Amino acid sequence: MTDGVALLAAANSLNPDVIVLDVAMPSLDGLSACGRIKRATPRSKVVVVTAANDAAIREEAFTAGASGFVLKHRVVEDLHRAIQRALEEDAPPPGAAVA
Repeated sequence: MTDGVALLAAANSLNPDVIVLDVAMPSLDGLSACGRIKRATPRSKVVVVTAANDAAIREEAFTAGASGFVLKHRVVEDLHRAIQRALEEDAPPPGAAVA
């Protein structure tokens, strides 16, 4: 999906475990989309991908509710790990009883 508005609609209807989104998207940028997704589907984890190695963008992503942040030039090395960490945020510790 390349459109922020379409992404929001899909997130609302599918309620996915993880959403990987780009900061640069038409109609609605990724940081704004991240905040809206977290308000609409708080259980969904968001991993933000960007080409911009900018501390302000990184901070804005986490403030909006992102669980992960990956630079595009490192996506092959880091994306899988970022998704795993996002999924583990609310996971019970190994061996814990799950109700």
